[in-house]
Amino acid sequence: MNSSTGETLICENEKPLMIVKIKLLTGREIEIDILPDDTVLSLKRKIQEEEFFPPAQQKLVYAGKVMAGDNDKLATYGIAPNSVVHMIVALRGGQVQMRGALPEHLPSPQNRGCA
Repeated sequence: MNSSTGETLICENEKPLMIVKIKLLTGREIEIDILPDDTVLSLKRKIQEEEFFPPAQQKLVYAGKVMAGDNDKLATYGIAPNSVVHMIVALRGGQVQMRGALPEHLPSPQNRGCA
């Protein structure tokens, strides 16, 4: 694709690739070459190649709608060349489990008091 004109590249015997712009929470944009018939999961995998976030941690939003179905085709959401898709990272949080004894210099949760 010619990124300056937004034209679609066409290779013989292949469907045309299109560029989709992915906007990160930092404000940075990356460009991904993809087919309109590719799935949401396929787009997430390509984002992972660039940004290293696993597909399970990516939430993609286009035109105010969450692209929830990993097996949905991009065309289902109306994604076209130069569309801007927003990526939100769903970080997993939770309680940290510690195995074994606490180091001596750290008070145990039961012995923490207010001074």
